[in-house]
Amino acid sequence: MTTITPRPRRPRIPSALLHAAACAALGVGAMGAVCNTKPIDDDDDLVTTASTGTGSTGPTSGDPGTVDGTTDTPPETTNTPPTTTVDPDTTTADPTTGDPTGAAGCIAPGIYGAQLGALTDPHGHFPYLKLFYDPEAPEQTTDEQLEVTVAADGVITVSVLPRSTTEFEGHDGLIDLSGSLAGGGQGCTMAIATSAPFVAGGSPFGTVDVALGGDVPELTVGSSAVVSLTLEGGDIPNGPIEYTVTLVPQ
Repeated sequence: MTTITPRPRRPRIPSALLHAAACAALGVGAMGAVCNTKPIDDDDDLVTTASTGTGSTGPTSGDPGTVDGTTDTPPETTNTPPTTTVDPDTTTADPTTGDPTGAAGCIAPGIYGAQLGALTDPHGHFPYLKLFYDPEAPEQTTDEQLEVTVAADGVITVSVLPRSTTEFEGHDGLIDLSGSLAGGGQGCTMAIATSAPFVAGGSPFGTVDVALGGDVPELTVGSSAVVSLTLEGGDIPNGPIEYTVTLVPQ
């Protein structure tokens, strides 16, 4: 009689473990949908779940991103205006006033005596123009006074001051005669050529042409300067009349 020995039964490997091993070998890719499929159990039906792609969820639009639960907030920016630093060593330059006499070593502002030194008067106007004329001593002359002002830019202004003795004598002066004063290495040369109204002895001579010039260095007591004064035009007939004048400090 023959005895039949039954073969030992192999242990059954759960299908879930086989399914996991297959997914690990194939990787996630085209088989992603298969690997995400719930395996068939002994008693269960085939159940599938939707694939989620990469499996990670990005930030919602408008929300700050999160890393490990930490909010990635962008740094705050402050629009701070640039600051300007003032250099304490930089200052506006002080205006230079210059030499108040207009040129170093030249005549200073003030009133000077004017003495007649010589006269060129071919038509005999001297008694009528009254300049340097003394009605009390017709054969003599009298002094006049000149007021001098000098600007820092070298403009010199001279006025022959009025002089009156009686109603028909004297004159109303020659006022504000302006010109240039060259100083420095060019010497102290005064050059005035202008026009001014002139009234002498109560009689107007209209607007006459006046020229006044010469070297006018700084004058101190005991020093003098010689200049020329010329009048013509206006109602002066046949002119000109020329005066040579010595200036002396008062």
